[in-house]
Amino acid sequence: MCFAESPNHLHVHVVAKPADLPHGFRGAHVFGLMVTEEAGAVPRAEIAALCEHLRRTWAADPSSSP
Repeated sequence: MCFAESPNHLHVHVVAKPADLPHGFRGAHVFGLMVTEEAGAVPRAEIAALCEHLRRTWAADPSSSP
């Protein structure tokens, strides 16, 4: 999902979704399924590491940016 909330702000979420995802959770409604680390979500440290990797990759090669 990509949210362009202002001319200078682009916010992207990469969300893995099963093929049988109920219709009520499609699009931005998928956030209703958010879980905590205790319930099995990816740990914040891993998410932060991925974000930093993407930032460095895109900064080094802007053509690889989505």
